[in-house]
Parts: sequence; structure tokens; C-alpha cells
Amino acid sequence: MLRIASLVLFCTLWLNSYAIAPDKVVVDSLIRLLQRGENDSIRWNANQQFLAIVEKYLKSDSAVNTCPDFAPNIACVQSPDNKWRLLTWLVPSYDGDHYGFYGFLQKLNDKSGSNQYWPLSDSTGFIKKPESEKLSCDRWFGATYYEVIAKKKKGKSYYSLLGWKGSSRQVTQKVIDVLSFDGEKPRFGYPMFKKERVFRSRIIFSFNATASMSLRYESSKRMIVFDHLFVSSPGKGGPVDFSQSGPDGSYDGYKFRAGRWQWVADVKMKQKRTRK
Repeated sequence: MLRIASLVLFCTLWLNSYAIAPDKVVVDSLIRLLQRGENDSIRWNANQQFLAIVEKYLKSDSAVNTCPDFAPNIACVQSPDNKWRLLTWLVPSYDGDHYGFYGFLQKLNDKSGSNQYWPLSDSTGFIKKPESEKLSCDRWFGATYYEVIAKKKKGKSYYSLLGWKGSSRQVTQKVIDVLSFDGEKPRFGYPMFKKERVFRSRIIFSFNATASMSLRYESSKRMIVFDHLFVSSPGKGGPVDFSQSGPDGSYDGYKFRAGRWQWVADVKMKQKRTRK
């Protein structure tokens, strides 16, 4: 315990002194602590210092056109038009039953060309209707993003984000969110997803944590394609047990039509041949 406390103190002193390029040894030590610290307090303190490192990096000119290569735990995605990038990562709780999500959105100002960024504040526990609410950087449905699809509606760009969102030891989630800008102000969530007569601002998939669910953009089909998840019947009025949910071997999707992602059932996917 004394060794960990000494390491945290060293990281704190070093953080106040480094210039632009973070020291990889120190960063790696902080990542180990925030991912595998002996308690939640150690993990939280390490992550606060890690946040400060990333923020200081984002203030430098070298951060404008590149994703950070000093921290392998950061998922970094860039818009196809090179106008912004998202840096996201997670911190698991010690008991493994909770995940905290953190990150930054970085963008060059359209008018001044100056480098600007926004911290992302995970507010998952306070969002009552996550599939319908429009959110902001300081009220964010936390996730780590791995793919961006850019589409336009009436001349305005909307960026669909595919992400992973751990929920608990029993349930994992994946999410499709939408990022757009009102002038220079970022917004998350937009009612682009239509299934039958219902519009949603974001799509959330929940399934058993030991299962593997595919969620990706198929450019040949111009569709977001994903595993269809079976859900065990909850009974009359009972809550759905997503720990009993998982892929059933079929696929559904969302195809972009008339400025919306339109739901498509039973998408036919070619099976890849495997060599014997």
C-alpha cells in the first residue's frame, strides 16, 4: 500500500513538471492503477491524474491532427471529414459491477481555426430516458467509441457513433449515438433512428456479458448491421432480464434513407469461409 501511495505522489509531482510529451513510464503506471488499483479510491485518484495529462496534451499544437499514442487505453476516433476527434476510455470499479467512462471531444473552431476541446462527463445514472434524450458533453451517456459514420440531412452533418458500454458483471451494452453541432456547440442524440412509427435519439443494445455482439457499418450495404438479440420473456409486466439475452444467429440493421436511419429486419449476411 505504501508503494502505491509513493507511486501516486511521484505521478502528481511529475504531472506538474512535464512539458508536452508525457512520460510513457508514468502514464503506464497510472493506467495500471486506474484499471487494477486495490480499491476504487486508488483507481479514481489515478484517473484524475490521467485526465490532467490528457487535457494538458490537448492544449498543445501537436494534439490537433493526431491521436495520442502514449496511452493505449484511449479509444480515439476521428470524423471522416477531419473536423473533430473523440478520445474515450473506461475505469472499472474494483468489484467489477460498474464502469465509469471518461473522455474529451476536440475540434478546430470553424471560424478562428483555434484548437478547442470539451471534457465528457458520464451521467448515465442520471439519465432517465437514454433512448430519447438529447444530451451534451457535461451530460453524456458514457461509452468508448470505435467507429464513426457521417451523414447529412438538409446540408447539416450528423455523425453516428458506434460504441461499447459495459454495464455490470452480468450485462454488457453497445450503443449507437449521434453527434452534431449547433454552431460550435456539440450535441449528443438526435431522433434519426426509426423503427415502425417510433423515433429514437440513440439505440442501446443490452445482452449477457459473456456473449459477443457484432455492431458495425457495412459500407457495401450502406447499413449499420448488428446481431439480432433474443430476449427471454419477462412475464406479464415483469422487467426484462438482459443477462439472458444474446445473439440468435440472425441480423438486423439500419439503412440511411430520407435523412433517417430506417430499421431493416433480417439482413442477409454472407458467411465467411474458413480454411480447414
